Amino acid sequence: MRIFRAIRQFVPIMILAVFVCRPAPARDKTDILVLKNGNEISGEIREMSRGYLSLKTDSMSTVQIKWQDVDKITSKHLFAVELSNGRIFEGSLQPGSKEGTLDVVGTDTGRDLYHLWVVEIREVEKKLWQRFSGSVSLGYTYTKASQRTQFNLNSDLGYRAESYEGNFSYETIISSSNGTKDANKSTIKLAGSRYFSGKWLFFTGAKLEHNLELELDIRTSVSVGPGYRFLRTHQSEIMLKGGLSYSHERYFEQDATNNAEGFATISVQFFKLYSPKVDLTNEFSFFPNLTTSGRFRTDFSSNLRIEVFRNFFVNFSFYDNYDSKPPSETATKHDYGFVTGVSWSFRR
Repeated sequence: MRIFRAIRQFVPIMILAVFVCRPAPARDKTDILVLKNGNEISGEIREMSRGYLSLKTDSMSTVQIKWQDVDKITSKHLFAVELSNGRIFEGSLQPGSKEGTLDVVGTDTGRDLYHLWVVEIREVEKKLWQRFSGSVSLGYTYTKASQRTQFNLNSDLGYRAESYEGNFSYETIISSSNGTKDANKSTIKLAGSRYFSGKWLFFTGAKLEHNLELELDIRTSVSVGPGYRFLRTHQSEIMLKGGLSYSHERYFEQDATNNAEGFATISVQFFKLYSPKVDLTNEFSFFPNLTTSGRFRTDFSSNLRIEVFRNFFVNFSFYDNYDSKPPSETATKHDYGFVTGVSWSFRR
């Protein structure tokens, strides 16, 4: 397919661009941290996420400090501070009047916010390039007995502003036996979310899919709807999204069809705070078809990442796709697989 060939040509360029980009000059390192053991460290606060605060210093480069070890924090620069209940405050940072608290002083002031309530701190005045994060994962296997090869590539690029988040991802699996291609699965996703000061969000996304095993030539879909974060801590996150979806699909040797669908997606993430980092993400989606009676689709994915050294991981992934009533009578209803690889990530 032309679009997937074009994307395959674009992805290496995107990866190369990430590697050759150079950061802009850093701001002044006047932020001050006082640790619970009494040590005082000055530098440039980058962010606090998943239980770690990143601080760039002159003498120690960028250090990762456990958030639970921070006693006081002071900065004249503007930050967005998000609590576990979804509330967001923006302003400069000062120690609170109570032990183990901080004040956010600005247009949206928060007083005596306990450190245990804070799940994320991000700089409001970040430069454009600092708002991006991403990862690239590669895998390859070869079996001599069956002359079977498999190549897989997963890549994603995310952008995060104060109340908005966007993400682009591309994944493909190509395998062949004795020189004959017997599996080809590719997915492109583009998604955006608008977060509110609370646990609610609004989601919109677009997806392109191709799956040789299911005899699916192409499926394009657009989804919109609300979302709700049930739980967000330094170690886990549970989110539910739901709404309506419209899809245009074509199976091999079949006419193209249009479908109206509902959708409900639940995603569950678990993080291990300390080195080596461990990240487990599970996502399940249910798509009841509103156009074809009795038809529904399900998508499930599970991805485990284990850090081997800084920013490099080994990946173990499982996917499962099911269609109860595909338009093609010869099409397989069920497709699943297990994928391994190595990955590199930045600012994630």
